[in-house]
Amino acid sequence: MHGGRLRDRRMILSVERLDYTKGVPQKLEAIRRFLERYPARREDCIFVIVAVPSRQGVDEYDELTDDVQREVGAINGQYGSVGQTPVQFLHRGFPPAELAAFYALADACLVTPLIDGMNLVAKEFIDCKRGAEGSRPGVLILSEFAGAAQEMSHAILVNPYDLDGVADSIARALEMPADAMERRAQAMQARLDRNDAGAWARHILGDLGDTEKARTYRTDEGAMPALADEIAAACAGGQDFALFLDYDGTLRGFTADPDDAVPDPELVPLLRRLCQKPAIAGRIAVVSGRPGSFLEKHLGETGATLVAEHGYLWRRSAAGKFTKVHPRVDTSWKEMILPHLRQAADLTPGSQIEEKRSAVVWHYRRADPEFGLWRAHELLSDLTEISANLPVAVHHGKKIVEVSSLLVSKGTATDLLLKEWRPNLALAAGDDQTDETMFALEPKSVKFYTVNVGGSTSTRARHRASIRGLRRFLETLDANLPS
Repeated sequence: MHGGRLRDRRMILSVERLDYTKGVPQKLEAIRRFLERYPARREDCIFVIVAVPSRQGVDEYDELTDDVQREVGAINGQYGSVGQTPVQFLHRGFPPAELAAFYALADACLVTPLIDGMNLVAKEFIDCKRGAEGSRPGVLILSEFAGAAQEMSHAILVNPYDLDGVADSIARALEMPADAMERRAQAMQARLDRNDAGAWARHILGDLGDTEKARTYRTDEGAMPALADEIAAACAGGQDFALFLDYDGTLRGFTADPDDAVPDPELVPLLRRLCQKPAIAGRIAVVSGRPGSFLEKHLGETGATLVAEHGYLWRRSAAGKFTKVHPRVDTSWKEMILPHLRQAADLTPGSQIEEKRSAVVWHYRRADPEFGLWRAHELLSDLTEISANLPVAVHHGKKIVEVSSLLVSKGTATDLLLKEWRPNLALAAGDDQTDETMFALEPKSVKFYTVNVGGSTSTRARHRASIRGLRRFLETLDANLPS
């Protein structure tokens, strides 16, 4: 079909194999609903369905073809007029150049499989919307059950079984301004450019390499009691010690609901006893991403300094209140970042957003593990691009993606406390990327130990331990530090 013959009519294109998984009967019923619900559109729209024959000679597929052709005829008989056929059904294949012309001219592409591993049609359509001469802006309407939906979040996502929803989405696509269509297409084109076959191969090979590293990963938690003995001996000789401990994944294991990750019965008494040891009294800090209210409720009576929201707030004494570590932190960037996190939450069942005063966090602990991790990588890519000129840092932690002020970090708060406390020895323990800012510190005149607790294979920490290994370390300290 040539562009001149389209005149002022809007083309909604479908390209697929005529297969049960592609949902062609459901698509036709949605088209019928659209023509019923939007009669003003009957004269200016044309649906072009390119259905490549599949498994000819198989009875079930021949019956499917007959059913589809009958329904096309019924729709055209009911809603067509002289010179106007609402649905053109092209039951044959086309060379790539002709398909590209279809994609370039289409105002919308209706890709609504009932299930699909990837669906390259969606990507081909977007790739043909790069402003070539004669092409039109267009909108991708995509089934949420297609694999491509996981990375093409700027499409209009639909449930192919929701026939009214698909019909309304067609109307929405046709009413969308051209500049909005172009912005959506450009966002998806940029992602397609980054995630080509070469990137996919590198990702797979990288995962294989990480798996091999994981096989050889070992904690040296057996050495943790010995490290505690070494520190206790130094303290017995008159040296002062400081301790910086993350909470989630370090002092306490993860749970499906973060609110359930409260201290076990032994933890609070253990920290309280350590805070009373002369060699360490006044120099223990719990440095966490948790809000101050959580830390105060569950650890407020231990006597430890509480550092909340990754170093945004701290409480320096049991009788004190939380105050800002940096009084002049600017958080106006949230307005730009939050919409991207909300979109990720909308597209990822089981995920949610937490908004802190200094940071915004996307949690995906309850999401499907593989899909959640995939979405996290996509979100990281997007956030890295849009935050390039903002005063923020983007972190990928344990089942979270967090954006926080550059002035706020666990390392910054820990460094300030080290300069104030001036211990001879210090140890920092944590489990994820947010704790690496502590591990990167090189305090002068301090022997500084760092422990990665059950974390990634890549870390600046000099020691590794499990949560249980770190607990044994603290218990050994409690037993051996002078009272």
